[in-house]
Amino acid sequence: VWNAMYDGSSISRKESEMLLMALALRHNFPDVAIENTMHTIDCHLPHVEYRSKYLFLQNFPTAEMTEYYYCADCHTILTFDRMENAICNICQKHYKKKELKSLEQFFINVPLKNQLEEIINSKEYLNLRQECSESDVVNGSVYKQFLEKNTIGKNDISIQWNVDGVSLYNSSKISMWPILVTINEFKYRTRKNNVMLCGIWYGAKKPCMNLFLRPFIKELLDLRNEGIHCTTYVNKETINVKVHTLLCVVDSVARPMVQNMKQFNGMYGCSYCLHRGEQVCVGRGTARIYEFNAIRLRSSHQHSIHVRKAIVMGVKGPSVVSLLSNFNIIESVPPDYMHSCLLGISKLFVTAWFNSNNNNEEYYIGLRENEFNERLLSIRPPTEITRTPRPVADKYKANEWKNFVLYYSIPCLKGIMKTKYIKHWHLFVFGLNLLLKEIISDSDLDLAKAAFEKFVFNVENLYGKEFLKFNVHLLLHIPRFVKNYGALWAWSAFPFENFNGVIKKVFHGTQYVPQQVVKTFQRLRYRLKKRNNSCALLSDGTILNITGLIKVSTITPSSTENKCVLIGKIMIILNETLYRYKNFNSNLYSYVVSETENIACYEVSSILAKCVVVPYELEKKYVFPIVNKFETD
Repeated sequence: VWNAMYDGSSISRKESEMLLMALALRHNFPDVAIENTMHTIDCHLPHVEYRSKYLFLQNFPTAEMTEYYYCADCHTILTFDRMENAICNICQKHYKKKELKSLEQFFINVPLKNQLEEIINSKEYLNLRQECSESDVVNGSVYKQFLEKNTIGKNDISIQWNVDGVSLYNSSKISMWPILVTINEFKYRTRKNNVMLCGIWYGAKKPCMNLFLRPFIKELLDLRNEGIHCTTYVNKETINVKVHTLLCVVDSVARPMVQNMKQFNGMYGCSYCLHRGEQVCVGRGTARIYEFNAIRLRSSHQHSIHVRKAIVMGVKGPSVVSLLSNFNIIESVPPDYMHSCLLGISKLFVTAWFNSNNNNEEYYIGLRENEFNERLLSIRPPTEITRTPRPVADKYKANEWKNFVLYYSIPCLKGIMKTKYIKHWHLFVFGLNLLLKEIISDSDLDLAKAAFEKFVFNVENLYGKEFLKFNVHLLLHIPRFVKNYGALWAWSAFPFENFNGVIKKVFHGTQYVPQQVVKTFQRLRYRLKKRNNSCALLSDGTILNITGLIKVSTITPSSTENKCVLIGKIMIILNETLYRYKNFNSNLYSYVVSETENIACYEVSSILAKCVVVPYELEKKYVFPIVNKFETD
């Protein structure tokens, strides 16, 4: 029933409540700000609508959560009596809940079951198991094997989860570690919009994962064995939905914590193989590097033996995660490309190119940084890429590194860096492009594997041993995980990082306000500028520089049909290549084109991919079709 707020009102009370809550969430209102806003709204109404904050908040569901207090010495969960006192079963130390709360010696668990039931009974349920031709998780070899063995039933769902540290304050070590979950049977964009929060660790120290994850893992075991008995959005008959934990997506800091293994800077610090690593001098300190050699992969059987003998071969002991059904403690925790490739490898090499400490090295191009930046800042990406290029010395976010590597780096390096170094960098760009495609063929996978292997093999010769960092080593493992779980975008940390950005509290200071305004205005100017670049690859292979969009009406005696039509200038694809290195040709992911004055019209449905256009020479340009339409900035 639609109830107007007052006579003549265009919105209902329910709509008003939703708008007010949306405003509060958007601007991180504390409860007192919500209350003050309610009173302000009441002043503009003919009667008092919002009588109390308490009544208003009752209209919105509150999350069910459990606080777990623990003994910091023994890492055991405490059980309190009626007087809220507890004794640790191991060390016999006495605790009071009130004191532990003030010390923030607890963590929170939020039930996953309730959140899944809510999704199953919402319209989002219709988006589950939609036909998928892309190289998503559900088309990976692991998921297909589970289907063939009937491990995953027709009503079942599978999940991927993440845990990562979120720094909250610049001047403090306090951080938050959320446990986040997504459903694999959703397509990427739906998955990204339905991230579920299942736990939070908060404090100055990193969590003990065997302690923090215990309630979460226990619930996952229950959901796998007992399932969820519930109705669905389309069927009011009760069905049983079992939940399968398919993979855990974490960075190289959280991964060994989850697996209870040594970190990458320790001996046998690779989670996937038995590479010992080597400690080498770097500057005034040392670092562990991983030379290119034959890989001896770890196995789950071998790992269980190492657990019993721990500490051995990098294994420190058992992990609570290994209790999960059909979850391989080694293979189900893949290396995330956002951290390893973008924030790791990209940053490592690009920083070295411009670092004045390397001014005697062949790869150093710091003296031409202004020229490089001039090229970089001249690029106007399409609206699909929301962040415009910034000077290379700026601190990039992961999405900026992705755009830099895939679309900007090689055109900007040509003529500035020595050819042998561009050839080498091209191998990394080439492999990443192939593994980020929407649909990856077996030949794509083989080519990417070969490109990555050649890239790693040549690092020592071109840059020195100290560049054989762990992230570089991970390139040798990544292709097999693409075969197992689909394209890199299908199991990246991007959706989880985006969610971490939402739940992280944002502070707005009072200093340097004019500078903040100028910075914001400058960004807005860039945003307006880049909208002018609308270049698209069409289904017939044509590249169109779009100049306009018009609506055409076809009128017949019985009906009027409206259709949107693209107008633009055709760009001729030249018989040239951006870069070619043996079998690794950049024509697989880019074009060299020249502009013409030939005007053409196409239906909007003919767009295959939007493109990034990079100025080249005279009337020539480089064109990079956006590698996939799923990931967004």
